[in-house]
Amino acid sequence: MVFNPHLSLTLNWFGKQTKWKATDAKWNKWKPHKPTSSHWYDLAHLERLIGAYVTHDRDHNTDRLVSDLVAEFDGLSGSQNRRKVLEDAGCHRVKLSEFVVAGRLDSVRIARLLMAMQRHTRPVKAPRLGIIGEDHLRLRLLEMGVVPESFQYSRRISKDGMPWVLEAAFGWKGDESSDWRTIISGANCSAAIKMPFRSFGATGQGLEAALSDMRASAYEPIVFVLHLSHPRVEYTDRGKSSLVVAAKKQG
Repeated sequence: MVFNPHLSLTLNWFGKQTKWKATDAKWNKWKPHKPTSSHWYDLAHLERLIGAYVTHDRDHNTDRLVSDLVAEFDGLSGSQNRRKVLEDAGCHRVKLSEFVVAGRLDSVRIARLLMAMQRHTRPVKAPRLGIIGEDHLRLRLLEMGVVPESFQYSRRISKDGMPWVLEAAFGWKGDESSDWRTIISGANCSAAIKMPFRSFGATGQGLEAALSDMRASAYEPIVFVLHLSHPRVEYTDRGKSSLVVAAKKQG
């Protein structure tokens, strides 16, 4: 609800019905069915993908072409760009299994393929990942009872390298509120069960500690929202309780 402007929800709680209407039914984001981008991969990630495909094909007695893999990437579904990639990488009519030599992946050849895919496609600009926006977050925080004049919104967008969008919203419920601090955090339009932002920068302190340093401790009646859109969010554990963002340094 907080991270999805296009979502409408109806809650029936023992006969009491509450509705939340979408603030933007036409809101768009980068959805799972959209093709991935070669610019989101480094050599290790592409090797991992190719290794998984080769293993799958062996288990099912198939052997796909490199061109089939290339066609899955953003900007390479058309035959013209795909042909350029295959020519540059020397992979015309090559099967994916040929990237395995003596039981190991051929890193040099895979690196050549990755560079060719990146050369013939454009990087995905950060706004295409999806921007939740100030208006939507303002409405959701007002529904939670924050004082309208206290609402604040901030957004940061990557300029180059790996695309990302970081959005934050804040609101105060007033002196008469008995509520404690509410933190809503998540990544890629999914709310986290636990606090995923556990470490920032050189200090190593997490979001909760950072808020306390700004006099927004656990006992203050505030609402704070932090959301990250990123094509390659990585977590430190299987429970996805703490995330790690692998991003190129900004120039």
